[in-house]
Amino acid sequence: MFFFIAVDEHHFSNNQQMMSSPNFIQRKAVDVSGQLGSLYDASSDTLLKCCRVEKLEKTQFHKDSICHVFQGTQVNNVIHLLKAIKFDDALLQSILLGMVRPFGISSVINYNQPINNNTHFLYSSYTCRTDKLNVTAGEVNQNISLPSDLNNATHMITEIIYGFEILCVIQAPTTESSVQIEHLLNRISKQLQSSDKPLKLTDKEERQINELSNVTIYASEICCNDLNVDELLDRHFSKENSSVILWYSSDRLKREKSDRWKQIYQEITAQRQQATQQISLIYVDFSQFSRNLEDFHVKNLPIQSSFDTRRRHHREHPLPSNPQEQPLLTSSPSSVTEINVLLMGETGVGKSTFINAFVNYLIFDTLEQAQQNEPIVLIPVSFLITIGDQFNEFIVKFGDIDSNENHEHQGQSVTQQCKSYIFKLNEKLCLRLIDTPGMGDTRGLVQDEINIDHILTYVNNLSHLNAICLLFKPNESRLNMFFSSCVNQLLIYLTPIFYNNIIFCFTNARSTFFAPGNTGSLLREMFKQEHLKDIPFEKKNTFCFDSESFRYLAAKKRGVEFDEFVKQESINSWTTSVTESIRLLHFILKLKPYDLNEWQSIRKASLEISILARPLMETLRLILYNWKLRETGTVTERIVLNSNFVKSELCSNCAQSNVVQDMDPFTPVLKRFLEEERHISDVYNSNQPMNKGIKDALRSIRQTREQNKKQILKSNEKLSLRQQYEIIGELKAMPDVKNQIKDMTKTRRLKMQANEYSVKLPQTKSKVFSQFTSSQ
Repeated sequence: MFFFIAVDEHHFSNNQQMMSSPNFIQRKAVDVSGQLGSLYDASSDTLLKCCRVEKLEKTQFHKDSICHVFQGTQVNNVIHLLKAIKFDDALLQSILLGMVRPFGISSVINYNQPINNNTHFLYSSYTCRTDKLNVTAGEVNQNISLPSDLNNATHMITEIIYGFEILCVIQAPTTESSVQIEHLLNRISKQLQSSDKPLKLTDKEERQINELSNVTIYASEICCNDLNVDELLDRHFSKENSSVILWYSSDRLKREKSDRWKQIYQEITAQRQQATQQISLIYVDFSQFSRNLEDFHVKNLPIQSSFDTRRRHHREHPLPSNPQEQPLLTSSPSSVTEINVLLMGETGVGKSTFINAFVNYLIFDTLEQAQQNEPIVLIPVSFLITIGDQFNEFIVKFGDIDSNENHEHQGQSVTQQCKSYIFKLNEKLCLRLIDTPGMGDTRGLVQDEINIDHILTYVNNLSHLNAICLLFKPNESRLNMFFSSCVNQLLIYLTPIFYNNIIFCFTNARSTFFAPGNTGSLLREMFKQEHLKDIPFEKKNTFCFDSESFRYLAAKKRGVEFDEFVKQESINSWTTSVTESIRLLHFILKLKPYDLNEWQSIRKASLEISILARPLMETLRLILYNWKLRETGTVTERIVLNSNFVKSELCSNCAQSNVVQDMDPFTPVLKRFLEEERHISDVYNSNQPMNKGIKDALRSIRQTREQNKKQILKSNEKLSLRQQYEIIGELKAMPDVKNQIKDMTKTRRLKMQANEYSVKLPQTKSKVFSQFTSSQ
């Protein structure tokens, strides 16, 4: 439930007399703790003390609905969107500056997916009651007990409008589906405008909603106003056709009692599976609620059929209030087994094409069947082919434009960032293929270092890894660059226990009769080196594919004609690659998962230290600020660090180690701080000497660190791996550091979530993969 706050503006003098002003402001209540009579500081959007108000309230009941549908072309960004739904500029500025923590629909400010023609917004609000303070400005002193300390109060809340609001953000996968979604939302909006009629969906509309895969929902914070939560839910549900399970929980309880949380989840899942009638699950999240939930509580209630119709497309999952708080890229608490597979290789080796081909193998029995239907393209492709006696050239582009795929610069990695493609093979098995930027980028070794840092940072957020597939072309002439910039860093990040989970995949293998070719000889020679000799390179962990059949499909769909020979070769490539794909899945399923949180390594410790660099330096700068404030002798308060997770690149860049470029991750942060302080001290202000003192202190720290660099490195080299992790743990436990790392982790998770695609497989799949896609 949300409320607007309507506030009369007053001027508070030292004798506590208030003079009325014609000015009147209205705010959406991001903080729902306000009451009639609450004092309010408009300059910082902060609720202060509450005055005692007796028998002055006046209540009006009403029913008002507002519903709007927006498209990405109408709102350029989330700020424009919030303005369109009546967030005023002052409140928006407070949220953007971190003065007000976003809750409810204002949390859309952290939405990190692109907003374009295929983005749709559905906003709905419903208000039902208005409470007013039935007193004029002149009567305030006689009827309201004001506190002795007004604490910069500028206003008092005199009116509250109660209700709720919901904002849905939907990303359409294609332009065609975008048009369908727009029509669907307009029909829903038209119904929601009527406040006295329940929403009714046709079977077609329900199917359309169920097919939506990229939906983010923001809802208003709950403000029950002395109404018991149990009573509120009991009142909402009535005994009719089906039942509902209410699960009371919170992020704190889930974190502190994770085993119990998983047990409850499994018990509820079993209860629903064994039930003879449909049971829906509603996750009642108390994470942001003022009432402190002491323990989990599960309650069975009847549910109204119309309500069930509204929520049917949510019934398979508990509903968290804050999606970024949920564990990302980890095993599900249910019986689903998640297989995480990392794909790595040089630029142009065909990782993205491999994924495109794989999804078509899963769906179609033969190449002919895929050609007769619509081939699936998860990652857009662009390639040049020559056909005919005159070697006519065609550029084939297939798939929707993706900002993560850059086909414009030859030799540069096409894939810009890691992206997960999740295949729910059956009810108990989920496969995650992680596409990565290619090594050997034409932008040089520096770009390769950036890419490998990004890959390892991504992997560091996984709970486990089942396999790494190293992709090669079978006719390479050298491998040194790829191994030196990629595989060697992988090996010092992982431990030798993972070596059995390394898999070798050869693409375009038709040219070498589906064998490793010259590349195989280079690898065998390479593995004679001492640090590589424990990596197995055998038939069982080597797989040969040819994804040209997918290119054949893409070209055919773009009107390119081929002769019978090319068609037959493509059919043979398809058949052989399907056989190898089945063998690959069998092999991966037999491997023991590598727990990334259990094992320690030098490279992983280096990554952890790099993540710590910015939070530690921010904490140091905070100490300097408070030190200089105390030196003045005029200030008794202290500055506190207010960190917030953001959707920019900043937090992710801090996690990139760039070990080769700079052995000391703290130096770049110090350099940046000095630049910031230089700009501040160059601007004339009353605190200029203090700002200059901070700049001088930072410069002194940097100079001391530079002078003692050799001693620091020598001292660090004496530390064992266990000692390094002990120090890292101690530093992470510092409150200010801990809070910053928590927000950095949220930011990275949001970015990972944005680059995650759940592949919807049809009910009818390839028969040859039935051993994996069948739930039996």
